Amino acid sequence: IAAYLRAMQPELLASDRTREVVRVLMNAPAPRPSMRPAGALIRQAGIDLLPPFAQQLLGFDRFARVRHVLVQPGMRALAPVMRWALVNGVSKRARRRAAQPPH
Repeated sequence: IAAYLRAMQPELLASDRTREVVRVLMNAPAPRPSMRPAGALIRQAGIDLLPPFAQQLLGFDRFARVRHVLVQPGMRALAPVMRWALVNGVSKRARRRAAQPPH
């Protein structure tokens, strides 16, 4: 993947459309106020996954090292909760109920 991204780098640019998509993603409201910190952490983790040249193109390179140091432990703490929620979330429970035979 790294080799592919390096090969594609000359063709990639941050256009007005790109900046608009980034703006929408970065300002997406959380479903509940209590989920704002987790949402912010997940967005920062997504930025941290971008290659350095992409972070620079999008203007996210300024605090890249600090972000990396803060995001990794935060995601390690959040990941088990997210896995649990995906397995035990509302939609999963509803599917289990729907699959039960009628009483």
